[in-house]
Amino acid sequence: MHRLPSSHSLRCFRIAALLFLATFLLIGASLVTLGLAIFHVNWEYVNLGIGLAVAALLSLIMRAFFAGQTRCPLCMTPVLSKRSCAKHRRARKWLGSYRLVVALTILFRQWFRCPYCNESTLMKVRARHPDHYLRRR
Repeated sequence: MHRLPSSHSLRCFRIAALLFLATFLLIGASLVTLGLAIFHVNWEYVNLGIGLAVAALLSLIMRAFFAGQTRCPLCMTPVLSKRSCAKHRRARKWLGSYRLVVALTILFRQWFRCPYCNESTLMKVRARHPDHYLRRR
């Protein structure tokens, strides 16, 4: 199982996964709230729905920033940003999204499987040995 190169990339993976789920949930909550506002003709629901939609938009913008830095250690493809690259034939998707599977496994299992190269990566930083830098090649 591969490991991440730095603690910065570990933080970026976790933040991007959290923002991906937050965006997913905020969009759903916004649509449900706006549907209730139309059904009940209640302006408080409209304001709440618009507030949730704005929060989802802000979360989407922040996610785009962090997701660009979440690269698979093997194939170097950003796994949490939308790419039109070919997926591996065994890549899993849930609710029509490959990135949702990656975000859920990052947050709940502490590892993920890249949808592009199908290699698993542990959410830990690689150990760096000081004597490695002292050796001559």
